[in-house]
Amino acid sequence: IVQQKTRYYLDKTFLEDAAKRRAVLKTATIEDRIERGIVFCGTPEMVVDQIKSMHKELGHGIMNINMKIGNIPNEVVRHSMKLWGESVAPHVRHL
Repeated sequence: IVQQKTRYYLDKTFLEDAAKRRAVLKTATIEDRIERGIVFCGTPEMVVDQIKSMHKELGHGIMNINMKIGNIPNEVVRHSMKLWGESVAPHVRHL
């Protein structure tokens, strides 16, 4: 049963569902992605609120954060990392 829910078991339904998800994501705005919890974006305070909301819903303990996505300039990534370390992480570290 578990195997059927993974990519190791590619049935027609799984492939159709994946195609539908990709089609939805292609048309999703940044606001849509933030609303769905796919992207954390905004001021440090907004990101803290987004993470706390996600934690409340999922109860997760570990997050994998990617800050260098696409062609974002390195200076912007460094600034985001600094904001994360100083203004976000201290507020969500305990989750």
